[in-house]
Amino acid sequence: IMHRIRGGFLLLVWLLVLIFPAPAQAQSYSFEVPFQDIGVFINSDGTISLDYLITFSNDSNGDLLDIIDIGLPNYDYDLNSVTATIDGQPVERVADSTVVFPGIEVHLGSRSIQPGSSGELNVVVGIVRNALGVAEAVDGVPYASLVFEPSYFDSSIVSGRTQYAFTFILPPGLESDQPRYFTPSNNWPGSEEPAASYNAENRVVYTWTADNADAE
Repeated sequence: IMHRIRGGFLLLVWLLVLIFPAPAQAQSYSFEVPFQDIGVFINSDGTISLDYLITFSNDSNGDLLDIIDIGLPNYDYDLNSVTATIDGQPVERVADSTVVFPGIEVHLGSRSIQPGSSGELNVVVGIVRNALGVAEAVDGVPYASLVFEPSYFDSSIVSGRTQYAFTFILPPGLESDQPRYFTPSNNWPGSEEPAASYNAENRVVYTWTADNADAE
């Protein structure tokens, strides 16, 4: 996969929504997620990187939001590559999750979100290996494939609506007509076709958005 991507190996992208549950850790959590922006970077070495930006609004009658679990695509992630901030400040620590498999748990520590308050969590997972597969050839041309299933939160602890954005940043060197994609599944309420653009590094960017998705 590493060599093929560097050589312009074509890519098949498939977004599945709302798959990885992230339950509470024996707490009476109750909150809303008014905004969630997920970036998936497909790197030229065959790894992917993830960038989660999530706004939490803690209910006034809910417990302190002190540990947040994020599901990951597989177990082959580098925990040392993970960084996390809350409102721009470093969290207490990040560890392998004890309730989401595979996944990580983010300990907010002294920056835990108080009842009735909000906070913006940013989690970056720098290295996830073996997330790409090999799809069937299309017109005799081989494709690498990525099926991405974002994290979500258990319906028993989250309510309200969410403004979602899912962005795939494709490997350097791919042209806009080389990747192929499927529209999101699982009753995705937003746009079926992504907005396509190039970023500052001239990488192809696909973004799907939904302004009024379920938070759960």
